[in-house]
Amino acid sequence: MQSQIHHSTVSINDTLWGVPKAVSGCTVCKNDAASVIICEEGHKICATCFEEDFDKLSTCPECRAKLADRDIARYTKKGGLLTLNNTRFYCMSEKCGWSGGYNELEAHKKLCSQKLLDCDYGCGERTSGQELDRHKQQCRKRPYKEGNLAADYETVMEAKRLRDECLKVEGDPSTTQSNPELTGRLVRLYPLVLNAALKEGSKASQPTSLSVTNIPCHSPCGFIASNLSELSSHFSDCPYISLPCRHCTLLVERRDLSDHEERCDRRPVSCTYCESSLLQGEMTQHFQDCISYPVNCVLCNNDLARSTLKEHQATACPQRSVECDRCFEATTAAELDTHKQGCQFMQKIILPASSANAAVTLVPQPNSTGPVYQPEDCSGDSSVIYLALPHKKFQDVMRRKKRDGDERANTSFFHSRYEITCTYAESPSNITSFVNYHNIWRLGIEQPDETRKHRFVWTNMDVLDTQNQKVAHLVQYYPASGSEGGVKICIGSNFNHSVGHLKTIDEQEAKVLSHEFPSDLMLIRIRHDKNKK
Repeated sequence: MQSQIHHSTVSINDTLWGVPKAVSGCTVCKNDAASVIICEEGHKICATCFEEDFDKLSTCPECRAKLADRDIARYTKKGGLLTLNNTRFYCMSEKCGWSGGYNELEAHKKLCSQKLLDCDYGCGERTSGQELDRHKQQCRKRPYKEGNLAADYETVMEAKRLRDECLKVEGDPSTTQSNPELTGRLVRLYPLVLNAALKEGSKASQPTSLSVTNIPCHSPCGFIASNLSELSSHFSDCPYISLPCRHCTLLVERRDLSDHEERCDRRPVSCTYCESSLLQGEMTQHFQDCISYPVNCVLCNNDLARSTLKEHQATACPQRSVECDRCFEATTAAELDTHKQGCQFMQKIILPASSANAAVTLVPQPNSTGPVYQPEDCSGDSSVIYLALPHKKFQDVMRRKKRDGDERANTSFFHSRYEITCTYAESPSNITSFVNYHNIWRLGIEQPDETRKHRFVWTNMDVLDTQNQKVAHLVQYYPASGSEGGVKICIGSNFNHSVGHLKTIDEQEAKVLSHEFPSDLMLIRIRHDKNKK
């Protein structure tokens, strides 16, 4: 049957398979396909014999040439097995027509052995495809010819038995009494005619196969072969023949096999995004955890790898929420530059001359965080800085404190994860501002010991009006010795920080609450008294 498809056969685990001429059997075990090159002539043995018997060989068992180096031979093993897997092996079982790679043989052998086929000679027997050839060689209805008599084996044997019985009757007179003449002629003539047909004893008597015509394909394709050879060729192309899927071994008609294998859940695939190897049926679940799978950033609506989403939203997303480092108002990263151009704490502030102070133009202090200003012409001198606060917000907080009498919590003016940082008295400084449970407003300045330039920094904290005049000043709640009643606040001595308070028990609060300033800001001038040591 397979003569139209392959050129030779190879025995693998005691089963014959049709193979192309290029595939050879192992010369050592004679029961597997050769895959490992062991000599310069290119002769091969199977992978099993290479691992178990290579070291026992002295020369190539086929050409007696010197063996190749073991590592070199092992290097050819993987390529040899890959070649066998890509080679078409053909099933030799009757009516099968299956072909597949070396790695699929055992699975097909098991399936093929379980499939029962009807005997073509009409004896009524059903057997597996692998046993069908053996059965047909012994079938009682197999085609048989002996001499000039051609029939099935059972008929020829019956004729021969009948001949022997007639010969026995010829010598029995009891059978001839009813019609002695007819019986005599029959028993004498029949054996002579039969002997002439059978030519018994002729050396030329050999069983031969009979030709069979009009054989229909057992599938629904409707094909009718004129001989067995034509039927065998048809099996290689019949769209209704069931073949096993390469991945799940499910039997599928040839016409649907390609589509099935493309969609098969057991098909090995690689993830498009992370290149992990898995089965197609596992892909949906894999996408739920794949670190490279594209996910949507809900902020900017862009797709990016899952593993980078968190960092993207924290540091790179143009729509992530950020705070202006001057006013601490929330905006997006994409709009931050535009926001800063209009931010009230990025603009100059011009204070007119007063009876006590000369006119001054304030600019945002470079490299500071928060609403910190310095005189435009200070030439880097940081002994005088200004803190700009929203005046209306200050009023609202203080009035709510008085109205509600809330003494349970502090209220900060800077709702941000940032502190106000600046340079004051030549030292890096931090500023805090809040209303505490004593119902007084506090402003604190801290200078870490390791960066403070002066051992003592005596500070005046003054609230200015629209005419650049003081309307209030902050005093130390618990004045230190030598602090002039707490008006000058000292950073140093036993502490690296100081806190100034705006008292709420006198008219100072009323002055600040009624104070109006251009652009709705309240200015706190923080001034270092260099003369006081």
